Amino acid sequence: MPKKIRNSNCRGCDVPEGALHKPFCTMERCPYCDEQIIGCDCDHSKMTDAERVRWIKYPIRCIRCGAAYPDFFMVSDEEWKWYIAPSERRDILCPDCYKKIRDLQDAYGHKFPNSADVDEEVQKIKKRWKELFGK
Repeated sequence: MPKKIRNSNCRGCDVPEGALHKPFCTMERCPYCDEQIIGCDCDHSKMTDAERVRWIKYPIRCIRCGAAYPDFFMVSDEEWKWYIAPSERRDILCPDCYKKIRDLQDAYGHKFPNSADVDEEVQKIKKRWKELFGK
């Protein structure tokens, strides 16, 4: 069952979704380069309110299955580079999709050394998460 996405206020300036950020909000994105507006080098002197990026909370999603706010897990950088295509390495994968990608490649002989350890680590992290947060 997909997780429900609720409206939320900006963590930086507390405006509701759809509103313009307050001046100097650290969460506001630059409409020109998509970096944080307070730290980018773009010229904002002639920027209008119509150009500004309004606050909308976009959910974190698994790039493969689309699950919202998937559980996080960790693998070594070496293993991540072994199994995940360079164009996808900055994206989010849920543990189940990562395991599926790994298993598909392993089935064709592209097995990373010690990949069985990942299953154990995923289970440990899920167990610890449930202990801490009851989810």
